Amino acid sequence: MTMRDHVINGRKWLLVLLTCFGLVRLVSLGLYPLSDTTEARCGNIARLMVETNNWITPQYSPGVPFWGKPPLSTWLSA
Repeated sequence: MTMRDHVINGRKWLLVLLTCFGLVRLVSLGLYPLSDTTEARCGNIARLMVETNNWITPQYSPGVPFWGKPPLSTWLSA
């Protein structure tokens, strides 16, 4: 076999591997939820920060602190 044959053979295997990964991804699309509540929660935390004028403690709902992520991103959103 020449070097060119090895390169072509390697490309074929790479294409087969990528196709298999793509098919697995398509088949598994129904196994996880379509919507994620993370963005809505972060938006609500920023909204509460503005409404309550409490810029120190991020709150999930009034009176319930949320320490799941650093407050800098919430400050920027607010």
